[in-house]
Formats: sequence, structure tokens, C-alpha cells
Amino acid sequence: ETAIYVDGGLVRNLPVDIVRAMDVEVVIAVNLGSSYLKRDQLGTILGVAGQMIAILTEQNVERSLTEIDPDWDILIAPDLGNITASDFNRNREAIAAGERAARKMVDTLSRYSVDEAQYGAWRTECLARIPERIDTVDEVRFAALRHVNPGFFKNIKTRHEGKPFNRKEVEADLLPIYGRGDFERVTYRLTNDHGQRLLMIDAVEKAWGPGYLSFGLGLSTDGQGDSRFGVRGTYRQTWINSLGADWTTSLTLGNAPALTSEFYQPFNLIHPAFVAPYIDINQSPMAIYYESQRIAQYDITRYTLGTDFGVIIGNSVELRAGPYFREARFELDTGDPLLSEGHSAQSGVRARVLYDTLDNAYIPRSGMRFVSGYERPMDAFKADVEYDRLEGAWTGATSIRGHSLVANLRGGTNFNDPIPYYDQFALGGLHNLSGYANDQFRGNQMAYANLIYQWRLAELTPPLGRGIYMGGSLEFGRLWDVAGSNQGTPLFSEKNRYSSSIFTSLDTWFGPLYIAYGITADGDSTIYVLLGRP
Repeated sequence: ETAIYVDGGLVRNLPVDIVRAMDVEVVIAVNLGSSYLKRDQLGTILGVAGQMIAILTEQNVERSLTEIDPDWDILIAPDLGNITASDFNRNREAIAAGERAARKMVDTLSRYSVDEAQYGAWRTECLARIPERIDTVDEVRFAALRHVNPGFFKNIKTRHEGKPFNRKEVEADLLPIYGRGDFERVTYRLTNDHGQRLLMIDAVEKAWGPGYLSFGLGLSTDGQGDSRFGVRGTYRQTWINSLGADWTTSLTLGNAPALTSEFYQPFNLIHPAFVAPYIDINQSPMAIYYESQRIAQYDITRYTLGTDFGVIIGNSVELRAGPYFREARFELDTGDPLLSEGHSAQSGVRARVLYDTLDNAYIPRSGMRFVSGYERPMDAFKADVEYDRLEGAWTGATSIRGHSLVANLRGGTNFNDPIPYYDQFALGGLHNLSGYANDQFRGNQMAYANLIYQWRLAELTPPLGRGIYMGGSLEFGRLWDVAGSNQGTPLFSEKNRYSSSIFTSLDTWFGPLYIAYGITADGDSTIYVLLGRP
């Protein structure tokens, strides 16, 4: 016998009575409503059928609305405008409408709120009732894939087929798959097929891939003459071959132009080792200061060609190292010629360690990030000068409701090998000793720390961004072995420097927007405007 099912909206589009029969105390109902078709839409059989469904649906909704107790239950009614049930491509707009409607009811909803401790205890109790292990999984199946190699899921099939189902292990295995960015969503479900227990993995590939084109804007000014602007376009092509290679190229046009391109090639699908040849061409201004006075500015152009060999460990750690070939050119823009013009060979080897769980690269609210990079130009690669350059940075973020704390620690050393001025560690700029000009101070050794507080004033609805923030920072920094110190005439005094800032920021779809005021313990101050990533 074959069962035939129809959409429940025909008889219960807002099933208040069914929920009430489940012996609940409070019903929170969301009425998406329905609208009748216009007269000019009724000229076809499909139009008439659609109108009949709308009439049936609206009638049972009106009946269900009378079953809501206004003194006890809660009704949320999003304004969907002209969004219909078939507008799947407008899902972000629909979600935003639902969020706005829910926020209007926040005072009423708060009657049933509990504190975090009570909610955590309830959540733990619910999860405890879900068995970690249930029936043996006879077979693991996957939804049809268009571009992603099915072998990418081989590890899941091997780990779970013929073994008891373990929810935590399945979710842990699916997390890095989703994190690759190839899928809109990755879910799983257990089902039966002729007596066989199946674990179905539903990985829905992004409809707009495997090629992704994005654009961005960049603007920054420190109010003291260092202004940078640019328009950036990035193209990423994924799954170029069956091993999951991808190629990312980014071009920036403006007064700090850049071209970067990297071809990322895994050695196989299972083991996370890779090779990544790359090219990086960029031009940027570099100012030279004597204390707080800018005395010269250079334009520096770097050409880099290299290859990294690396491995990914777990879901969050990347190790990479390899040779690079670089040439830098220096041209005096304004001021005294303190550095010789011309070019310098800087070829050598580099290495990097990266651990990253931050939820947002620019305005994080949770997670942690650690990155450490080492470079050594070498005589064996025909470098003009040999030196070591090691830098490390740690960021940690935590939030409670709309309040966030972000801590940053940075340090760098040259292991007593003098670093050319243009490659020395720099301090100065917003949240890099706020109140001073961008990169006002440089030295062979550096230490820096800050603590940033952020208060989320409001949330932005997609696709505009995530939120509007207000905050402030406390900062400390110091540089040692600065230019000229060996001759007794350093460009600035080596001392502890303290600064702070207050700012308003927007986390937008094209990057962060900051309007900030920074002040130093010496009384220097400046206003910053940053948009996107210059």
C-alpha cells in the first residue's frame, strides 16, 4: 500500500491546537501568513489552483489565530512584503524579516527567559537524553555532488560504516568539511532502507561555485598625511582537479596597488599536506619620522615569487615553509634622502605557523588566533644582506551578550642581526599605538599589547553586515635598537609608550568601518578613518 502525503498547510498552516495537545504551557507561534493572488494571475489552471490553496490556507490560519491566548501565548508576525513561498533565492531577506519581528517582541519574550546558568543546565539535560550510540550504521551514503570529489568523504565512510552510530564523532568529522567553504550546508540523518540502517550525509554545494568573485573597498587615513585607498577584486577557483586544488588571485588598484596569486595543491584528499606556489607584487608608501616630525617618504615596491610546502593539523592549525625570491625597489617621494634609492635582493626562506578559531578576522567576538612568521634572506639565494626576522602575534576574544573583550599581544626580534629599516618592526596607528601616525616608529625588536572593549549597539541585517559597535582600547608598546642608536642619534627615544582610543565601528559586508580618536600618554592625538582593507 502506498501512502500519499500533501503539505500540512492545507489544514493546519499555524497548528496551534496540535502544539497545545502536546501538553505545553506556552505557545510561541510565528505566522508567515499567506496572500491571495491578484486578478491578472488567475488566467491559468495553475493560477486558479494556487488561489484555491491560498483560500484553504488562509481559512485555517484565521481559525488557529482564535486559539491563541493573548495573555499567555506569543504571536510573532514577520512582514515579508512581496516574498513568496517560491522565492528561495530571497532567503536572507526572509530571515532578516523574521529577526526584526522577533526583536519587536523581545519584552514579551523576556517573560520566559532564564539566566545562562539555568539555560546551560537545561541544555545539558536535553543532550544527556540523546543516546551517543544507537543502531549500527550498515551503510554511509552521500548526496550527489557536482564538483567536489566524492573521495573527499572517504574518511567518514571508513570511520562509521559497520560501526555503532556516534553523534559527536560524526559532527566532528563533518566540521572540517563544512569549513572548506564549498558547501552551503552539511547535515546528516539516519534512515532505514529495506531493513538497512543508513547514515545519509547531505552536503549541499554552493550554487554560485566553484568559481567565486568578490570585490572590496579600502580606505585608511591617520590624519597626519598617510592616506591609502584602493579597490580590490578577488577571484577564487576551487576544485580545479580531483585532489581539491584551488587558485586565488587578488588585484588591488589605488595608491597602494597589489597583485597576489596562490595555487594551493593538496597531495591527496585524505592527508592534509600541500604545496602552494605564489606571486606577490605590491607597492606601498613608507614614511620616516624624527620623533613626531615626518622628514621623508619613500615608495617601496616588492616583487616576490615563492613556493610553500605545508601541512594542516586538525581543523585549525596550518604549518608552511619554503624558499622565496624577492627584489625590493626604493624611490624617494618627498624629504631628505636618508635611504639610498635603487633596489635590494632579499631572497631566502620563510616559515609560518597559524592557529585560528576567531569568528571574525576584523571585529572578533570569540575565538583565538596565533600566527608566527620567520624570514631569513640568505647569501645562498644572492641576498644583499643576511638577517633573521621573527614575529609572533596572539589574539583572544570573548563576549557576554553585547559586550566583548579582545586582547592582542605581539612581539618581534632580529636575534641581534640588524634588519634594514624598511623591514623593521613598526608601531603607530589605530590599535598599534593609537594617537601616533601610521608606522611612526621602527626598530629591530618590538613588544606590543592592547586590550579592546567593544559594546554592540545594534545588529545589522544581512546582507549589510553583523553589527554596530562602540568601544575603547588601552595600549602599550616599545621598540629597541632603533635606527641611528649606534651612532648616538636615534630617530626617536627608546622608551615605554602608552596610548588609548575610543571608536565607533561597523562590521559590514565589505569589511570593517572605523571612526576613531587616539591619544597618547605624551599628549599626541589623531583621528582615524578606516574602511575595509586598504
